[in-house]
Amino acid sequence: MQIRVLILSILISLPILIYSQDHNSIDSISCTKGIGFRIYSGAIIPHETPLRPLKKGNVKAFELNYSFNRIDNKTWHSYYNYPEVGISYMFMDLGYKDVLGYSHSIYPYIVFPFTKRAKQLSLSLKVALGLSYITKTYDSISNSLDIAISTPINLYACLGLNLNYRLSSKISANIGIYGTHFSNGSIKKPNYGLNILTGSFGIHYNFNQLSRIPKTFTNFEIDKSKWVAILSGGIKETNKPGGSKYRTGSISIEYSKPFKKPLRYGVTFDYMFDGSTLVHFREDSVPYQSQLKASKLGLTLMGEMKLYRLSAFGNFGAYLYNHDKQNKAIYQRIGLRYRLSKSIYTQIALKTHLNVADYIEFGIAYKFKQTLSTL
Repeated sequence: MQIRVLILSILISLPILIYSQDHNSIDSISCTKGIGFRIYSGAIIPHETPLRPLKKGNVKAFELNYSFNRIDNKTWHSYYNYPEVGISYMFMDLGYKDVLGYSHSIYPYIVFPFTKRAKQLSLSLKVALGLSYITKTYDSISNSLDIAISTPINLYACLGLNLNYRLSSKISANIGIYGTHFSNGSIKKPNYGLNILTGSFGIHYNFNQLSRIPKTFTNFEIDKSKWVAILSGGIKETNKPGGSKYRTGSISIEYSKPFKKPLRYGVTFDYMFDGSTLVHFREDSVPYQSQLKASKLGLTLMGEMKLYRLSAFGNFGAYLYNHDKQNKAIYQRIGLRYRLSKSIYTQIALKTHLNVADYIEFGIAYKFKQTLSTL
């Protein structure tokens, strides 16, 4: 439970981190705050055959949100078209009351407009990440059908496109399409997770109007090239529900270069050790003389989206060395990274094999000294 509380604290702090991280820059011009209400309707999308019986009635939800948006002279704000950040509460009926129950979710979010200036009709991208409390979970006796969710507390992730129509200077309406995912990151089995596709309709009210866009901007330092060493660790459950927990760990070397200012691309080499691999060896009759045979080596392509100190990153690659037959050849990692100093970062990430979550990992990273340039 302490790990879940830590995750919640990090996630709920994100809106504050995003807009307080560049506090030394001055000349803030305008900040608007608002509230919104949105309703959703959709269906569970089974990503594995055993999940098909869980798709029953329509998924329905409502969301309440509080947002704020600053128009100032920070370069990264301008580059992302002055994104809106906020925090939301969502209640969701998962469409199968007796087995899946309901979810209560709280999450920070960020909305990226596709244009800088507010127009009557506009398009935006919304990204949200937080935690959910789900009222029904797997139980081998009373609820054996719920193989998707085994813990009350789960990660909530959402990605959506919104079409916004400005009804007045302070009121706007929007429609959208959203993909939502619930998972506990294999902290406890079974953990197929839930993928849900919904459509939405919402109303948003701003308490005040945004001012004009500034003409001059502050400098934003970026690394021309960057080498980073990352040490990460986590915990997972494998085999049957209620089984033992196993530690995971990795050492990664990452090289990246800037692409279109605060966006970066590069490659990452991973050395990984997963204690549950030894269980898989015994199940699959794989001989081993040393626990080192449970090691894995991998190479991934990586991308990073910088929001000043905070950044979102993703890796997609393949194992170069792996004797675990229960792992697919392809793996991914998606996460958040926060810069504590010029050289030290912390991060949290979810490692997956295609559509199957493997484990959540916490890490600390060290950046080797590189040459900086400014935007």
